[in-house]
Amino acid sequence: MFCTNCGRPLKDGEICTCTQQVSGPGESSENTVSEAVQPAQPAPVDVQPAQPAPVDVQPAQPAPAPAQPAPAPAQPAPAPVQPVQGYGQPQGYAQPQGYAQPQGYGEAAPYNPTAYYTFPYGGPGSPAYNRLATFLASPLLLVYGILSSLAVFLSIVEAATTSSFGGMGIVVGAFFSACLSALLIVAAFYTYASAKKYFKTGQPIRTAGISIASGLCTAYFVLSIVISAFILILFMFLFISTRREAEMVLIAFIPSAIAITLLLIYYISLIRSFKSVRYMLSGFGKRGKVSLFPIVMMIIGLVFSVLGLILYTFFVQSFRYIAESTGILDRSLNRDFNRYLGIDLYELLEELFSGSALTFGIITSLLSIVITVITVVILIKARRVQAEIQYSNYR
Repeated sequence: MFCTNCGRPLKDGEICTCTQQVSGPGESSENTVSEAVQPAQPAPVDVQPAQPAPVDVQPAQPAPAPAQPAPAPAQPAPAPVQPVQGYGQPQGYAQPQGYAQPQGYGEAAPYNPTAYYTFPYGGPGSPAYNRLATFLASPLLLVYGILSSLAVFLSIVEAATTSSFGGMGIVVGAFFSACLSALLIVAAFYTYASAKKYFKTGQPIRTAGISIASGLCTAYFVLSIVISAFILILFMFLFISTRREAEMVLIAFIPSAIAITLLLIYYISLIRSFKSVRYMLSGFGKRGKVSLFPIVMMIIGLVFSVLGLILYTFFVQSFRYIAESTGILDRSLNRDFNRYLGIDLYELLEELFSGSALTFGIITSLLSIVITVITVVILIKARRVQAEIQYSNYR
């Protein structure tokens, strides 16, 4: 057996001395010597069972994600925004070396009505465009504008001199007619000046004048429709109220209806003619051609104007001869007219058949005939130029 304290082997019933107290100085040295003689006992070995080596168990890692596509190449940095003129450069902004602001940058672009022209037969500088510009820059438009201005002035003077007979109605009508004629004169001068400017600067011919003329014809067309409706209502009223004279009313209505129809067709054809010229210059609208109908109507009107001038001159001269020979212009006859009709016959006849009135009427009639002739020539030349551009080798 072994000592449980020091591990020394013991015999049966022997008590280990390690459990006894250490002797003092007076005790026998036998015990000390016996203890020294005892052989050294091996130190107890604490045998521990072998522990298994720890296993570092890592959790299963997920499968790697598929490879991502290569990133897109970096975009170049945007150019620095230049400030609008007048606002100054931002603080710390460095102007790139050699950089210059575009001319006119930061300012509103001037209005250019010709920027959207499509030029169906060639733009400025092309043979077709030069041919059309030569026609519009011809002296015909200039002469037309000058003579028309003179005619408007004379019509106003004539209305003012005869206002004592017709009252303010004549003056107002003459002023309204003069305003409409003035618009046509402005259109002629504007187109002529724009065509002349083209040959000096190369800028396209503006079509504002032609648009004004087209709009004026449209206004005349609408006014003709209104007057036609009024005449139609008047004839219907006469036809219903005077059944006995219905045949006479119908006979009077037929030529009136024919004249109104021709007038409406005349303005429609003029509108289309102006729009066809505008299309050749700018490409706006639909392709058309200068109509022949207004030319025919103007020639017929010229014939009637010449005949009317001849008849007017003959009638006035004949009346003056009769009045002088019979004394109808005597002031004594004016009393009865003033008494019954309230008309100063002497002044009326003097205004209508005096020498100055005859001269003034002849001048205005001749001026109107000359203007009509120039208008016919302009339309004929416009048809010829249009035919050359559309059906020749100008394109």
